[in-house]
Formats: sequence, structure tokens, C-alpha cells
Amino acid sequence: YNLEKALDTPAKIYYKFEGNNPSGSHKLNSAIAQAYYAKEQGLTSLTTETGAGQWGTALAEACSYFGLPLTVFMVKVSYEQKPFRKAVMQTFDADVIPSPSTTTEVGRKILAENPNTTGSLIGLESKKAMEILGEYPDVVIGCAGGGSNLGGLIAPFMQDKLTGKANPRIVAVEPASCPSLTRGKYAYDYC
Repeated sequence: YNLEKALDTPAKIYYKFEGNNPSGSHKLNSAIAQAYYAKEQGLTSLTTETGAGQWGTALAEACSYFGLPLTVFMVKVSYEQKPFRKAVMQTFDADVIPSPSTTTEVGRKILAENPNTTGSLIGLESKKAMEILGEYPDVVIGCAGGGSNLGGLIAPFMQDKLTGKANPRIVAVEPASCPSLTRGKYAYDYC
């Protein structure tokens, strides 16, 4: 809201707010509609994926409200590192499975070739959105908590930086109350 004016800067600042709801992000807004229409179409269950767990949590909450069973395939490293997210999804009766997993043929193949696979989507979406706007960021700022948000966001921009296509400044931010990069005891807090 007029942050550029308050800072007296010609820069255009784009901000994505992900707070103020149980799933921890804006994703519940979409999840409610998707679960509602799935129920209206006569679907008897849903299956989805989640990275760090926000989408899975949002859809689990929505499916629980509409009485739809949900299976969530959660990125394996997040499944192992974020038991709280998994527990919240399970509280809403979701079946949470680490991905890749042995429950699918492709999962078994991936695990056989590389048992520690990870990926990124948020950065590709962000880059595409900026392209649609005809913009390219001078600075990319991401939240550094567990790392999946930051890593996913910066990956395509870091690729441009490393290949010499562009030179965005990459900034990781952390909460002062529980810093994970700059100070404090290095330990997992099970959140």
C-alpha cells in the first residue's frame, strides 16, 4: 500500500503476503473452491502434492470441511523435516505420504535412481509472472526458514545469475524470533 511512496523510491515493489490463516498462506482461498467444486461434481476423494506443506494443509482443511478424503504426497525432505505440517494435515484426516514414494511406479523408479530428489515450482511461477508484467527483478527476497520457499523462489533467478543472463541480488530474510542463518543454536525446532 504505497510502500514505494513511503520509501520515496522509483522502484516497483511486489509483495506476497502469506499470513493470517491456519494453513499459513493464501492457499486456503483456492483450496476451499477446489474442494467445493470437487464435491459438487460428485468426486469422492482428492489427491494432491505439497512442498513444505502449506498447500497440503490448506486442501486438507477444505476437504475436511466438505467431507472429502484427501491423499497428500509431500516432498520427502519436508515430510521428514516438518512433522508439524504433516500433523496438521493429519489432524484434518489427510493421508500424508512422502514423495517420491514406493506407492507409485514413477516414485519407485525415482527412488531407485536417486533417493534424495528435490524440486522447485514457486520460482518458475514468479519468473513467469514477472515476464508477463514485462519486468525482471533487481532484487529477489525470500523467507529462509526450512529453505524450501527460499530455494524454490531463487532457483530460476540464480540460474540466470550463474549463466550470466542477469545479475539479480538474492536476499534471504529470517524472523528475528527464531533465526536460522545468523545466530542462535543450530537445531531443528519441530515446527
